[in-house]
Amino acid sequence: FFFVFCQAMVIISGGDEYSPFTSKFYSKEALAEYLGDSVNENEPVLEYLFEKYNRATPRDVRRYDIIFYGVTGYTGKLVLEYLRDVYAKKPTEFTFALGGRTESKVAAAQDAILKGTPFADAPIVTAQLDKPYTVKQLVNSCRTVVNLAGPFMTTGGEVLAEACVIYECDYCDVNGELPYTYNLTRLHDRARHNRVRLVPNSAFAGGFADIAAFAAVRKLKEKHNKPARSCTGYIEQSISELAGPSGGTLATRAAMANAPDSVKQIMADPFGLGGRVSGNRPEDSDKTLSTVAKDEVGWLAPFNYAFLDTRVVRRANVMHQLMGGGLYGPVFNHQEYILCPTEEIAQEIKKRAGSTKKEEEDLKAKGRYFAQGQGPSMEEMKGSWIRYTTVARTEDKEQVKLVFNFDVEAYYATAQITTEVAICLAMARDQLPYAGKGGVLSPSVACGQMLVDRLLANGMSVSVE
Repeated sequence: FFFVFCQAMVIISGGDEYSPFTSKFYSKEALAEYLGDSVNENEPVLEYLFEKYNRATPRDVRRYDIIFYGVTGYTGKLVLEYLRDVYAKKPTEFTFALGGRTESKVAAAQDAILKGTPFADAPIVTAQLDKPYTVKQLVNSCRTVVNLAGPFMTTGGEVLAEACVIYECDYCDVNGELPYTYNLTRLHDRARHNRVRLVPNSAFAGGFADIAAFAAVRKLKEKHNKPARSCTGYIEQSISELAGPSGGTLATRAAMANAPDSVKQIMADPFGLGGRVSGNRPEDSDKTLSTVAKDEVGWLAPFNYAFLDTRVVRRANVMHQLMGGGLYGPVFNHQEYILCPTEEIAQEIKKRAGSTKKEEEDLKAKGRYFAQGQGPSMEEMKGSWIRYTTVARTEDKEQVKLVFNFDVEAYYATAQITTEVAICLAMARDQLPYAGKGGVLSPSVACGQMLVDRLLANGMSVSVE
């Protein structure tokens, strides 16, 4: 029976499609664990299983608008702090539950951060990503899942993402990992068919460069009525000496540094996520992101996340067109750097860039090497800020410069971005760009100007220079 059934499911699920959830859900082990003796002998087994386990609950009757999954980790706790700081102080437009693997750990995080707020008794749901039936129950009970459980390359988040496609639940995450994002793009056609939006990189890493480029190109077209030839992001930030990378960030960097050659080949491709609009051009090469240079804005140094951010923006350029909008530009290019006051500082940043071993040694010497699930506290991040300048240019050198400011550190900005993406998806689906369409989309493609407006209403500022 199990052999025949699993063979049938291979055919139904699309043969050799990328199916991290389906392969677990219909495995012999999962069926034996969850069905036991519950099958009615008077029904055909296959019909019974489809009827009982393969239906999506209609979106409009699901219990929760949003489930925040993985709130016991470092970024997850920052999301709870953002909910407390922003949404506990005003009428809440959405319903939500807190999710994780272990109820007691979720309850402890909730009590530590949300006690004394209207969210102190928010419902708790549990699911284990290696237990597919618990995943199915989770996604079938909400309209949008926020996946906060990283490092994503090692936790199996693809299972959750595919379950969202099958059960028609929108999805976003805070991953800053190109290999994981690449895996999710393999679900694009099925997500498009089911009109589900999967929005990886809903974070400062990966996501904010995308949001900033979208806003700058839009302003450029409004002002000059011409397509964008290029867009460059320049990041400046002030970080408290007590702050530093979280344990999850360090684990992610280690996982990517130790990835097999097949994964490193994807990471090394400037168009590893798609989005190529021209042939092999020097300006698209990663070499341009790895050097110290000077342009009209200032001295430029390599930025670690540029090797993800540029891929996300280049793919977004093409995705806007495929969804029914328009390209940023037919020969569009995106680059990103750290903006430095002097060449000496830029050279020093370049010297340290990409050396995970050196970073580990420096952090341990300062006593700031965090374990996974830990990171700098809000108190330690006090006084941190981010200034992100984006310059969009036409072929004729006309340009628009937008300057975005956060008075918080990037981790808290990530909590803000992913929460606002989730609210857009859960509460304003019909008002989002490309209504009724799905796929694996960047934050700007999935949420457009509505996301920019929500960020501006909740702490971000922007000026046009």
